[in-house]
Amino acid sequence: MKLLLTLCTYLLLTLPFASWGSEVGTTYLKFIDKSRNRPIEVRIWYPAEKVMDAERITYYSAFKGTAISDAPYLSGHDRCPLIMLSHGDRGSHIDQSWLAESLAANGYIVAAPSHWLNTWMENTPEATIAVWERPKDVSFTLNRLLKHKIWKERINAQLIGVAGHSAGGYTALALAGAQYHVEQMQTYCETKDWQQECDLVAGADFDSIDATQSTLSYLDTRIKAVFAMAPALGPAISIDSLNSIKVPVMIVAAEDDGLVQFAENAAIFSQQIPEAKLTTLNQGGHFVFMPECTTLGKLFTYFHRFDVCGHRSDTEKIRPELHLNIEQIALHFFDKNLKAR
Repeated sequence: MKLLLTLCTYLLLTLPFASWGSEVGTTYLKFIDKSRNRPIEVRIWYPAEKVMDAERITYYSAFKGTAISDAPYLSGHDRCPLIMLSHGDRGSHIDQSWLAESLAANGYIVAAPSHWLNTWMENTPEATIAVWERPKDVSFTLNRLLKHKIWKERINAQLIGVAGHSAGGYTALALAGAQYHVEQMQTYCETKDWQQECDLVAGADFDSIDATQSTLSYLDTRIKAVFAMAPALGPAISIDSLNSIKVPVMIVAAEDDGLVQFAENAAIFSQQIPEAKLTTLNQGGHFVFMPECTTLGKLFTYFHRFDVCGHRSDTEKIRPELHLNIEQIALHFFDKNLKAR
């Protein structure tokens, strides 16, 4: 039976956790997947030593942050669990920086790869369709980190989870075994009246896309827990593959999502994945999972197609509180399933 959190349980999960009290450091790596001729930029967050009078990072001058660039790694403790983090379609590896910072402050290392040609800086509708490249990016990045001369000594390779938002939510579930069928998505887009997410592939040249790998399984058995925020592409996922997922899954989504319909996505995933748990937000929309915006960020996105900062829907006021709640739900989930503390 699926779990829709009651008010009492929700309040329990949102009580403050005892933080490690560490600073959060952040750094940047870049890899090349030569097998696919694909660059992968990676943002990493980690527990750090306290730094006097440190300057806090602002991501792209548009999003608020609390991390310190290249702060000294926190020494004198065991290897940390690792959370891989996947951004949404046409997003960025800093899109869930607020969650990454919270996890890092509580003893996790978080690594967020960019998904080439599917970011806000460079994107194509064909890359939006070819979502099966995304779990490959995550597994490739994980391979490199576990062999990296520095990070392999800091990561507990037995305690690895994944989180993701929107198309990144699909990515997280794909790493647990969810299988995508591009023809199912085409049928959905052709037959449904409510299809804002389908507009993202307008103008795509379907004939140029090699979809032979679209239905494969990208299960990565190193992943022990999945945290999916407003996961997308529900209409295109094989029900049998969802029924076969064996790792713990937590789904968080807003009922008023204006881009990825709740009933066709989060609800379906939670119903079809054995023992999946669903936390339903009654407000916030699709982009509440983005960071808090700076004044410059609000100006940059004022006329953007999507209400990234929440100023048009007036959800920017509730974003800090919702972030705090989601952070605590994520910490409770990963602590339980990865035994971080």
